[in-house]
Amino acid sequence: MKIILSSIFCLFSVLLFSQNENKAITGFSKEEKADSIKVENKSIGYSNTGLAKIKGKTFDRQLRSVESVEISLTNLSSKITSFYETNDDGLFDINIERGVYSILFSKRSYGKFKIEKIDLSDCQIQEINLNLGSRINIVEYITVPAQEFSLPSKKKTKKK
Repeated sequence: MKIILSSIFCLFSVLLFSQNENKAITGFSKEEKADSIKVENKSIGYSNTGLAKIKGKTFDRQLRSVESVEISLTNLSSKITSFYETNDDGLFDINIERGVYSILFSKRSYGKFKIEKIDLSDCQIQEINLNLGSRINIVEYITVPAQEFSLPSKKKTKKK
């Protein structure tokens, strides 16, 4: 009896499971952001040191501080890049040599913002306040193929 049940189970399981085709489920994801990044960039004076200074704050759409924003300063003439990070209050205060710089602000969940070219002179204090806006949401779309089926044909036969 066990042999008969086992063979029936094996036979029907092969028939049942062979009908299902594994169709690949495809999809894609897209980044969406409710608003854009806004920057306030202005020279606010001069210091008594020989270095230029870049200072400012990073915050989000609700004006809350955004901590640990990565800041990359690249001297465009020497091609030397220095890396900094904002503190827990979103503040940064960087002393650098005078020159022409490109500045990249980036935070994984907010995106990137780049100032292509900024010319800093001796003792200049440049204030850059960056509103990173809302966080980036990753929206995933799944594409499921439609099931294939066919309808029976209703052909009329001609009478002879």
